[in-house]
Amino acid sequence: MVFGLFSKEKALRRTIEKATNKLAQQPDRWGALEKLKEEGTEDALVGLCKRFSITSMKGVEDEQEKLWVVDTLVEKGSAALAPLVRYMKNAEQLAFPLKVLERIASHDQVLEVVDRLFASEPPGYVRMPERRIDLLRWFGEWKPATDDELITRFTPYVTDFDENVRFTAIDGMASRDPARITPPLIAALIRPEEESGRIKRAICEVLEKIRAPLGEHAVLMYHKPMGEVSTRRDPAGRPTVFERLPPPPSGRWVVIGRLDVNTTGLLLFTTDGALAHRLMHPSAEVEREYLVRVHGRPTPALLERLRTGVVLEDGPARFESIQAKGRSESHSWFRVTLREGRNREVRRLWQEVGLEVSRLARLRYGPVGLPEDLRPGQWRLLPVREARLL
Repeated sequence: MVFGLFSKEKALRRTIEKATNKLAQQPDRWGALEKLKEEGTEDALVGLCKRFSITSMKGVEDEQEKLWVVDTLVEKGSAALAPLVRYMKNAEQLAFPLKVLERIASHDQVLEVVDRLFASEPPGYVRMPERRIDLLRWFGEWKPATDDELITRFTPYVTDFDENVRFTAIDGMASRDPARITPPLIAALIRPEEESGRIKRAICEVLEKIRAPLGEHAVLMYHKPMGEVSTRRDPAGRPTVFERLPPPPSGRWVVIGRLDVNTTGLLLFTTDGALAHRLMHPSAEVEREYLVRVHGRPTPALLERLRTGVVLEDGPARFESIQAKGRSESHSWFRVTLREGRNREVRRLWQEVGLEVSRLARLRYGPVGLPEDLRPGQWRLLPVREARLL
């Protein structure tokens, strides 16, 4: 009797080994899978689940076999739930077993199993993050999940150690209640530890899409494209820089240092009027940096005049620094800095020495530089550590 039991267990182990041998011929694997289906015991169904954990040499065959296992387990109904949960406890990948779970379990049962899986995957470093990525991706697509059920489970993972986990959590929250997802996304965006441009861009794209309020006394960067005016309304009907911004949490957005319609680059906005006034006041001498293209090739003498100072119609003016950045047959490029922001001052300085500016972009305002990955027309909330520098 005991010998027969051991023989049966040994035979089952051999069948499972055949069913999960990625180097075996497909007919041999199919035969083993069919045998496990006929066996139908909990251990046999766990063995079926183990087929999810291997990838055979041929992609089409692999997909066919895994989908067959999904359908077989679904046919077993509630009898497959216990073996499925046993398998998922230590499975490295969860995508296929979760497809089974949603079809054989009730809503409450799904949440109970999922919460056990989340509990086994606390945010933080893990050598193989595929489990939590599969779990987040599936739960984000699981239609019965309410906003509350999803957001409460996803929020801890927007600050996970792994970048792909953070991205998956953000993507899953993107279509949910804007009022609920805004606070955790902003908190994730401005935390000092977040250094991934991909993650910051993903969060900003979500916030921009839902036009989320950004919190008390927010400061944001905007990459102004050519053709937009820096006023709230334009009599000529031209687009304004304010049209693309999210609604302020209170009060209104105040632009820090305007740019003319033909100048592109960095614009800062804040809801803190005192901060805007202080940064724009001449006594603050906040340094601005621009990339400028001029017609022709200025001589060293002309550049020295611009450094030492010329007299404009509203008083003396000069560049703090001028750095050559390249030239062509007809144009020259320079990076220039100055410590005041009079109307069209950069253009007028070059015009005073007989040169016309053909392109102008602001690269920096004080300590805040224009991010390379912030495209024209996009905005981004300024991280706290940078806002404090202002």
